[in-house]
Amino acid sequence: KVRSSVLMFVDVLLVIDTHKCSRLLVDYFVDDHVEVMAHLQKHPEQQYMYLKVLADDSSLSSHLTEKEHDLLIELMCKYEPDAVYRFLLAHNDYHPQHCLKIVKSYGLCDAHALLLEKIGDFEGALEVFLDHFTTQFSSLREVIMTSLSKEQSGETERVRDRMSECVEKLEG
Repeated sequence: KVRSSVLMFVDVLLVIDTHKCSRLLVDYFVDDHVEVMAHLQKHPEQQYMYLKVLADDSSLSSHLTEKEHDLLIELMCKYEPDAVYRFLLAHNDYHPQHCLKIVKSYGLCDAHALLLEKIGDFEGALEVFLDHFTTQFSSLREVIMTSLSKEQSGETERVRDRMSECVEKLEG
């Protein structure tokens, strides 16, 4: 009865305390990992939290398959894109080619270049950075040109905000 209740409400338990719930599932429901993953398919954000806790804990990460690592990266791109690059640096239990398509579709330049490097395409990695820089530089140029023309019409504050946004993107 406890087992079925935990599995029935696993998505809610993960929201309450992600780490403790994940630990509970691994410690006492290790044979139910496939069932937990199936149940969490309907709750991708909770599935992401569960997978992330497992992957981040070296004693738990062995419970994840390569396919689940790939799923984790896809969910991370969706829910926590700023963490993808660091995750890819710290882990190797994923399909680089598959993940390359995922990070590219989400426009994650750093992660895209890193995966290209991991598969030996250093030229491609450099090209990704150059393309990103060119795009950001063009945006900045456009904002500067707009600001020059708008300054005369009194929209200086809005233009200054837009310029700050572009500079932040270049720095990021």
